[in-house]
Amino acid sequence: MKKAVVLLLTFTIVLTLLCACGDAAVSESSADTESDESTISEESTVSEISEESTAPDVNAKLIWDDVFADATFKTADDVLKATVYVNGKASSKYDASPASYDVKYVLSGKDYSRVVNYVDGYAVTLPGSDIECDLSLALIRVKYKTDDYCLTVTNESGNPYGNNANGWKTYNDEWLERYLVDNNFISKNNLRRTEAVTTYDDLVEGYEARFYSISINNPGDIEMPYYTIVVLKKPTEYVNFKLFVLKSKQNMSSEMKGVIASYTEINPQGSAVDTQLAYELKMEENWDDTTKAYFEQVMAQTTVDWGFYHYNCVARTSSDYFANRKNITELLTWSSETLGYDMQIYPTYLHIGWGENTTPFPTEQAKEYAGGDGTNGKPVLQCSYQFTTSNNTGLNGYTPMFDILRGKYDDHFRSIAQAIKKYGAPVWFRLNNEMNSDWTSYCGMCTLLDPDIFIATWQRMYDIFIEEGVTNCIFVFNPIAVDTPYGSWSNYLNYYPGSDYCQALGLTSYEMNNTGLTSFKDAYTKVYNKNMPYFKDYPWVIGEFACGGGGDKYYDWGQGKYINTTLGRNSSAQANWITQMFTYFEDLTASKSEFISRLKYAVWFSSNDYADDGKVLNYLDIRGNTAAEEAFRNAFAKIKK
Repeated sequence: MKKAVVLLLTFTIVLTLLCACGDAAVSESSADTESDESTISEESTVSEISEESTAPDVNAKLIWDDVFADATFKTADDVLKATVYVNGKASSKYDASPASYDVKYVLSGKDYSRVVNYVDGYAVTLPGSDIECDLSLALIRVKYKTDDYCLTVTNESGNPYGNNANGWKTYNDEWLERYLVDNNFISKNNLRRTEAVTTYDDLVEGYEARFYSISINNPGDIEMPYYTIVVLKKPTEYVNFKLFVLKSKQNMSSEMKGVIASYTEINPQGSAVDTQLAYELKMEENWDDTTKAYFEQVMAQTTVDWGFYHYNCVARTSSDYFANRKNITELLTWSSETLGYDMQIYPTYLHIGWGENTTPFPTEQAKEYAGGDGTNGKPVLQCSYQFTTSNNTGLNGYTPMFDILRGKYDDHFRSIAQAIKKYGAPVWFRLNNEMNSDWTSYCGMCTLLDPDIFIATWQRMYDIFIEEGVTNCIFVFNPIAVDTPYGSWSNYLNYYPGSDYCQALGLTSYEMNNTGLTSFKDAYTKVYNKNMPYFKDYPWVIGEFACGGGGDKYYDWGQGKYINTTLGRNSSAQANWITQMFTYFEDLTASKSEFISRLKYAVWFSSNDYADDGKVLNYLDIRGNTAAEEAFRNAFAKIKK
């Protein structure tokens, strides 16, 4: 009896001390709620759940709200470990106000965890008691990870087609399930549908959940080949929805139904905060001395080098080598004689190949037309390499992305690496530009709405280059300025391969000039503001861009059809746009110099986009537009002075 009394007294004292500490924490943190975020503790005071642990975590009572409850977690007593994240970091600030901070909880039991995301307004129960939260890009997505799966959840609100059934159908058909429901796409890429596409209206009251369950056959190095993708929305809501992309080592379609059934909508509070600060710039340690010296020279320069694209280099084995050789010579002569400028950057494109035929790197031709190293008076090569075997057409067919991770193209990548090594001079290697789009064979829509596959393929090629001893490649990450599809899951940052795999940021923003005109200054000010928080230490290059002169036809969004018109009708506006661009370059006031000083080179894409009927959609080629040529010539004359 005495032993029981002692135990009771001991427990009472401990509980009193814990409550006192809790009250003190509440008092202290309430006083500094408005203080600088750096005062938030990064340390978590909770420990892992031991095999024998069945005692509730006393801290759970400090944060529990009955709105969190579901069939697995009915009260705070069901929580064995409570982890609090404040502004993306594990914290002991249990009283942090969800309205003032970015507050998230992971409430773990023996076999499941209840995650609460105040900013995005939901709670959901996940399998596993040891959930890792990736909150690095919390502004656009959250990842929940275990050894067995990775679940990415995004809040989506990018549908531009209207909050109505027809608007949703257009958005959904074009940007969400275009390939997910296409059996030809599934077959061509050796994927398998593990369950029929199904919409459930009985998992979450007031919501409909559309499930896509697909696995990657012969996954190669793909660690988690099973995908369950869920679009969760209210039946009468056509803009806002949540996207769940689960990938796992084993088929978890059934478990995912339980996850969605546990979904609880909570009142959104606070604002999301990224923990991802500016990416670190790392010079590749394997670069040769020439490439290092060139890169350092570029980092120090305050002028912009220029190049013009129209024709690709082709290998000597190509049937059109001699015709292409003539065309390239004419392009270089045009730049030198008509514009009065010797190109400092020579751009070319290279694809994996066409169909089953792979394309070699054009070493000899690249030496002939480029070969620059920043000191020898020759243009430096920009090679835009793309993972496509169809020139980015027929996207409902084959994408190389899954086969790359299966190892199909390893030997080809090795041959490309060996050829670039033989080329010898520095190369701006612009890998898979405009990946955050809906028009490339390597876009996220082609990889089960999972940009991680893009990252894995990039890293695979990079690692092969290192293995083959390539010492002269500067890798350029070059998204398009506007993410397409519109949304969070397709945000360009989701595709970034990491600081160990990239040394430059590429920029691309086109002005098609068919129905209106946005100035270079306005377009690239947006680009600057978007990228500065993440890439402020990187060299910036405009991998390709242009302003059009007005095509034969254009798509009228209001009428929902193509309109035939007069080619080149906006050529004078195109020339004025170029003149104003250079005026912006020259006016290095404090507000502009930050961007211009980061810009190392720019490539004008002097080649047109065509419709299926052969008519010009985007008239970008300035050769022969005397006003545009004069605008460049005048600007280059000033640069030379």
